Amino acid sequence: MNPARNSYLAVLLLAAMCFDRQASADGLDEFAISTYSAFQQFPDVSGQVVVWEDGRGAASGTEYDIYGKDLGTGVEFSVTTATGSQYRPVISGDVVVWEDYRNGGADIYAKNLSTGVEFPISTASRNQRRPQIDGNLIVWQDERNGGSDIYGFDLLTNMEFVVSSAVGDQFRPAISGDTVIWVDSRNRGVQGLNLSTSTAYAINNTFTADFRGPAIDGETVVWMGVRDGVEGLYRTDLTTGDYFLVRAQSETSQLIQTPVIEGSTILWGEGEGGAPNLFDIYGEDFTNGNTFFVSNAAGGQYYPAIDNGLIVWTDGRSNQNSPNIYGAVLPTIPEPTNLALVAMLAGWGLVRRRRLQGCSGSRLARHSYQSDRKATKPSLP
Repeated sequence: MNPARNSYLAVLLLAAMCFDRQASADGLDEFAISTYSAFQQFPDVSGQVVVWEDGRGAASGTEYDIYGKDLGTGVEFSVTTATGSQYRPVISGDVVVWEDYRNGGADIYAKNLSTGVEFPISTASRNQRRPQIDGNLIVWQDERNGGSDIYGFDLLTNMEFVVSSAVGDQFRPAISGDTVIWVDSRNRGVQGLNLSTSTAYAINNTFTADFRGPAIDGETVVWMGVRDGVEGLYRTDLTTGDYFLVRAQSETSQLIQTPVIEGSTILWGEGEGGAPNLFDIYGEDFTNGNTFFVSNAAGGQYYPAIDNGLIVWTDGRSNQNSPNIYGAVLPTIPEPTNLALVAMLAGWGLVRRRRLQGCSGSRLARHSYQSDRKATKPSLP
């Protein structure tokens, strides 16, 4: 068999082993996670555990607690019902972190779900808000110095540290591994810092998202801003500094916001004029440019989160004034079984391993050496 034919058959075999995640124009198969008759929003997910902000504990709906559900067992549970309100939970592994008002102002608290132990992360003066967690590292925006800075906490060493206390305000942090990104008022742009190498990143000099800031996974950052005169949703590769347009605001009259990312999958909310009841959730796999609906059900769907292909979001299909938590799973991707073939294809330059990221989003990934084009993607379905 000649090499060219062998190469062609190998590509077909690889395609059969490791196909791209896709979804129909009608969205993914969805399921309810929590439909309690109270305001539920801002979900996050790690493994099979989903957590969210929940208003069932107060008749007025003005105080919130943190609830969760183990999708493996189907058991729902309270994470914390402390006095005051608790907002915006995030989870990594067994640790849930949130913004807590039990002491009057905003502090950062956490709970280990395995041990059941709840503990403060920061109760410094003024307010600490919008925590994010990845592994053992927690970051948040902190007002103890008067303005807003970025602080962090290492659960392994039990030590707090400063990420950025530069002139002006730094806010809306996100973290992946050792890299923290945030919005910086010095230029209203997106900045970053690798905590291990002290490498600083200037990702963009304009930022336009209304809420929940930029997002990061590995070396990929997604953010709302303006580049080359085009406003929209972008991604940046921190290893190369290249940026790519995911979705241009000019393509639609709808407002784009709340981007999140896992692997090669980017999710965002989009709706007319910013009204929550008109928002839907969309996605794209940037290895192939496929765009898809996550959910376009009645009412509004917004504030998505994703882990290992499990997507969760705030959902107003039953009652926009009392939304619930819904979820969906991206189609399963079979892991490569013939690693020798993958290695052979990599040797030919047809595929390469990248960040131990999988075939379009699992944990072993291929990515064409042909670079992505800096171009507007086709209209969504």
